[in-house]
Amino acid sequence: RKQSSAKVKINIEDRNDENPVFEKANMTIWVDENEPAGSIVTKVKATDADSSENAYVSYSIGEYLEG
Repeated sequence: RKQSSAKVKINIEDRNDENPVFEKANMTIWVDENEPAGSIVTKVKATDADSSENAYVSYSIGEYLEG
């Protein structure tokens, strides 16, 4: 009976399986139309329990249309 062995290096990669969690689930922000450009109107914070690049959270502002 023949047999052999080898050293094997295994890298485990994180799956993007955790959803971001926002500090406040819902927010309504009212902004005065005369606010100067560059005014801070609110701050939003979210965290993600994933690791490395899968924990990256990005934000964007989109148009909300009531339907």
